[in-house]
Amino acid sequence: MILGGSWSYVCFSTSPLVCRYAADAYAIFCTGKWQSVHPADHMLTKYWEWLGNKETPKVTC
Repeated sequence: MILGGSWSYVCFSTSPLVCRYAADAYAIFCTGKWQSVHPADHMLTKYWEWLGNKETPKVTC
């Protein structure tokens, strides 16, 4: 079971990694609270990093 912040997400699974992925994906895609999670899954991490770069664009000279 995962609880946090102003929202809660309950996951019952035999694998804690499935719960972690589901909670991270829910926060990123459904609630828009992507800044409040740090995903462990490599593809979620790539999307999470892209969102961060999109919000704060890097300036190159």
